[in-house]
Amino acid sequence: MKLWTLAGLALLLGGCGAVKQLVEPKPEPVRLGVAAVPAQRLVPGAALTVPLSITRPEGVDDVRVSVQSPDGDLLAVSLQGAAGVSIRAAAGALPQGLVPVTVTVEGGGQTASTRIGVEIGTRIAAEFARFNAVRAQAGLGAVAFDEDASMNCWLHGRYSVVNGVYGHNEDAALPMATPQGLSCAANSNLSWSVQRASELAGSTSATDTLFSVPFHAVGMLHSAQARVGIGSFARRSPDVGGPNGGGPNDEGYVQTGSGITSIRPDGAGAGQPVTFPGNGRETDMGQYPGGEWPNPLTPCAGFDPRRTGLPLVASSRVHGDTTATDATLTLEGGGALEVCAFGSTQYVNTTDSPGNYPGGPRSAQDIGRSILRGYGAVFVIPRSPLVAGQTYHVSVTVNGTPLKWSFRTAATLRAQALARPAERMWVR
Repeated sequence: MKLWTLAGLALLLGGCGAVKQLVEPKPEPVRLGVAAVPAQRLVPGAALTVPLSITRPEGVDDVRVSVQSPDGDLLAVSLQGAAGVSIRAAAGALPQGLVPVTVTVEGGGQTASTRIGVEIGTRIAAEFARFNAVRAQAGLGAVAFDEDASMNCWLHGRYSVVNGVYGHNEDAALPMATPQGLSCAANSNLSWSVQRASELAGSTSATDTLFSVPFHAVGMLHSAQARVGIGSFARRSPDVGGPNGGGPNDEGYVQTGSGITSIRPDGAGAGQPVTFPGNGRETDMGQYPGGEWPNPLTPCAGFDPRRTGLPLVASSRVHGDTTATDATLTLEGGGALEVCAFGSTQYVNTTDSPGNYPGGPRSAQDIGRSILRGYGAVFVIPRSPLVAGQTYHVSVTVNGTPLKWSFRTAATLRAQALARPAERMWVR
């Protein structure tokens, strides 16, 4: 009788080319968890119940569930047993979102949580649709919606408006500061506005403004961008204050703080060259709205921010210094129009105050040059607003290489500036 040892069996199997692991690995133990919940939408005064799916480890019967709203006056929340969460929007709630509702489960020495993003009204949906529509004007594809980043930007918008602090940073000692809000501040284009409450519901003012100010538009015009977070906080206020002053809030004005994520210059990497508007494309934007930091008009002597045309963008997506020369803008069948063109080596700004960034203040000139360098970009800015229903031809030499493209303006152009004296929009 022949005795087979385990080693001998392994050798025989190996000779057949089929060595197998004889001991199966142990499965990972089940951990306590709560499944992600997709974003929800409520109209003011309405309520909904969101079901929860909780995973329990074996032998853990006592699981505690809690739910928290970041603003109980805006969103009231309560548990429906352990199976669901009830969320109600205040009757007078302003359009905003995504407001993060946090669900936490605890048991067996473990803790897990998830956030439910809640949009009040339809403003965020409108901003997202507009974001992809403007990217199409540059010939770029649509991106997906990033719920988590959108919740972070609502948190930073609240921090900014409540504290009257405007920048790409958060002070942990101030009310409403959060790590998630700081993440939005450091990775997003930021805007703040004062506008009529009655016009906020369908407003796309954050997207329209950020695409019409060049230092912020260029990062949202990257072919590699796959997702975007859009968050906006809104509140009524006794005044219409902010960086541009204030006054009595007797006309139903509200303050908003918004963030839209983009690919930052230091993480842009290579991508397809892009112009905005794109070659052969049509745009419904025609004017620079003012309010951008860094100010793009400091190299453009005599340009009035209230009467300047839409800044045109050309980006090679190759990191490095840029110089713009021999820039022209002509109407088809017409004459040349006055423009101001510059790249990273030509941008000068000694008037704007420094910006508030993680790590400390940075000068406007330094930020402006780093953006142009990071995206390999130049800007061509018309002295006067573009005219509806026209074809424009652009020519500019970038680092010694001529670049030409053409675009059309729509029959009707969107208003790019808030019209009333009390209204404000500023961008960081």
